[in-house]
Amino acid sequence: MEVVKRISPRAEQLISEYGLGYIRVEYSENVLKRGLIFIALLPVGFVMLALSLPTLLAPALTDGDWWQRMGNLSYFLMGGSCLSLLGIPGICMLAITLWKGEKRLYLGDKGFVSARRQIETVVRWETVAEIHRHILFMKGKSEKV
Repeated sequence: MEVVKRISPRAEQLISEYGLGYIRVEYSENVLKRGLIFIALLPVGFVMLALSLPTLLAPALTDGDWWQRMGNLSYFLMGGSCLSLLGIPGICMLAITLWKGEKRLYLGDKGFVSARRQIETVVRWETVAEIHRHILFMKGKSEKV
């Protein structure tokens, strides 16, 4: 989950509706954005495969340089196959995100609200028994909690 730069009106409405004090931060899952990036790889892979297709279908009656041309196009075949296969998880991620909805977390003074589509789960700090903190350090980015 990533921190949203601007607090949405829905976050303010939910936090005030459930009496959780002042809103501190809003987190978003951003699975939709990642799925769209993966889907963008799909047409690139198809173009690379389409460029190598005429050589694959060329008759073997040519003067023997067919194998040499195949060696040069092996990068297109491998790259196109890999990019096309990477697009398939993107389609799955996009379909699941559109079906379930993106998860959002609104953190207030007296508790938090976890929302997905129209289902909100409200938790007050008095009812929380323990909190786990997992920090993931990534190259070139600040800490994610």
